[in-house]
Amino acid sequence: MVWWSRPGGIARLALLAALLVAPARAEEAASAPADTPIHDTGRWYFYIATGHRFLVDDDLISDAEFTQPNGFDFFLGGGGGYNFSDHWGVELQAHGTEIDVRSDSLGKLEEFSNITIVPALRFRWPLGPERRLVPYLTAGVGYSIDDNNDQHKPKVKVSTDETGIVGSLAAGLDYFVNPSVAIGFALHSDIHPDQDARITVRDETNRIVSDTTGSFNQSSISLLAHVRLFPGQPGTPGDPGLRRLLFADHGPFDTDEMRFYLYALGGHTAMFDSDFGEDVTFADPGDFNATLGAGAGVNLDRHWGVEIQFFDVAPNINEDPFGKFTEVDNLTFLLLGRFRWPFLRGRLVTYATAGLGAGTFDLNDSRSFVDIPLENGGAVTGKPPKLTLEATSVAGQVGLGAEYFLNRYVSFGIALPVYLYPDLSTTVQHGNGPVVHGHANFSGIAPQIQVKAYLN
Repeated sequence: MVWWSRPGGIARLALLAALLVAPARAEEAASAPADTPIHDTGRWYFYIATGHRFLVDDDLISDAEFTQPNGFDFFLGGGGGYNFSDHWGVELQAHGTEIDVRSDSLGKLEEFSNITIVPALRFRWPLGPERRLVPYLTAGVGYSIDDNNDQHKPKVKVSTDETGIVGSLAAGLDYFVNPSVAIGFALHSDIHPDQDARITVRDETNRIVSDTTGSFNQSSISLLAHVRLFPGQPGTPGDPGLRRLLFADHGPFDTDEMRFYLYALGGHTAMFDSDFGEDVTFADPGDFNATLGAGAGVNLDRHWGVEIQFFDVAPNINEDPFGKFTEVDNLTFLLLGRFRWPFLRGRLVTYATAGLGAGTFDLNDSRSFVDIPLENGGAVTGKPPKLTLEATSVAGQVGLGAEYFLNRYVSFGIALPVYLYPDLSTTVQHGNGPVVHGHANFSGIAPQIQVKAYLN
């Protein structure tokens, strides 16, 4: 699994659903008068996009093909841009995807991730006197990075080109719910050239029994939902305030009224206890236990509010001498109360959160056989232990945080939640030995960054 950590199937659908239903809620909550024009010229923005990717061709080489984990090819992306006229702008687009590679004869072979970074031109056309509805087109050429990871069969190696070029075309629609937040949809296409691939199969004596080469193409079309956030000063063209690209110089910022918001979070969870049982332990993937999530909330008055939050974290499970042989996907949903205290006329807001919910735990990407390195540089194939883990539990959270308002509708902050779970029942069985019962606990502290979009 790559550094950005592929969330579970339910998490993907939940994140997409949050963005899909947001436009309806946002339209109800939009506070700008209907006849107030919205101008985004001379402003920079950043955005988050997610959705489903459709590969034009699922075939890799031979009988190997790309398959969608849990039936969903998750697309997670974002970027930033600048509008230098009423119609033209530039944008930097970055996104990542990860899918499985399976063979009809050999089963699951690996996970295949792709990251693209594309500078693009953007042409948009605001409609109507209010300029709230904005169709747009983007086009660009950039860099593509592939990674063959979590290879599942020690004697089967999949290799592909690691880097290349990629073209990007997109058509989309933004709707401004207020002067600094737009929500929309896009049809995004990545156009890749053909790439070389190789699948090498060895027997138990490490002799090559087959070596297949060929080419594949990972061009795709993705259906996406996105949120576009404009920090800095809204206004009209020619207004000197538009030159304040990052921090608005006047409020209001946080206020005493009822306000709805969406947010995204990302960070690292440091688990208090790494023990799974019988010398089996949790480990951070690449020394970073990536935690990704989203939420929605409402400020009820000057101090009190409520939130719904979900997040996904997927620590590895290791044992010497096997190293990683499986991972566990932890998806947690929480209902939180939030007490906040504003400073600097509402620009800086400190807060505390607490609440309860439920967590799910799924052992996945398990390997039946793993290569064990030898001191002489060779390797032998070993069979890691069999594991079970309790599937669900209650969950709790207490935390502190602070957010700084870039303008009335966009804030950037840090949070320090502690996620709490009870002990979960586990079993570990080595070979044909006895089944040993134990406990694991996913509680930990999770420093994270949060970006909030206020809808009214």
